[in-house]
Amino acid sequence: MAQRQAIRGANTEHICAGDDYRAGMSTIAPARLAAPWVISLCSQKGGVGKTTLALLLAATTADISGRALVIDADTQGSATEIAQAADSLPFDILAAEPGQLTRLREATGYDTVFVDMAGSLDALGTLGQVMQSTDLAIIPMIPERQSVTPTLRTAQAIGDAGVPFRVVVNLADPLRGPGPVEAAWELLDR
Repeated sequence: MAQRQAIRGANTEHICAGDDYRAGMSTIAPARLAAPWVISLCSQKGGVGKTTLALLLAATTADISGRALVIDADTQGSATEIAQAADSLPFDILAAEPGQLTRLREATGYDTVFVDMAGSLDALGTLGQVMQSTDLAIIPMIPERQSVTPTLRTAQAIGDAGVPFRVVVNLADPLRGPGPVEAAWELLDR
């Protein structure tokens, strides 16, 4: 079973990729020398899959192109909780501390930093801090009418910060066919 390393800082636990995660591989790709890409997953609506998407994108990035870090900026701490329950992860995870969110580009040794944001725009200060360092924001959306307004509000706040963003339709039921996804896009395009 994989051993997970934990590096403790001031009130944070940094969970590192297990030494034996890539046991069959001869080398791990070194991280880029420049500042990492910062991709934030944001939505005013909770339960749209921000945390799951952040973890999956980090795992995919780590597997195909280099080192990834997930910053858990959600006060619920779901990403950190999931990581603590895992035996081994191909990426590192860090619970965000106040003041740290404006320095995301200073993360060394990583190709990409994924920021899992809280499901609220009430903390616009936090969103503003993260957007200062973000290269791309991803807004997950469930293809349901009640997701449209929060998605549009989130897109407006991110757009106002001058950050490029993309909406990702998430949690679509393939058994319902393309109708719900097409209807969601139609509502967003209005």
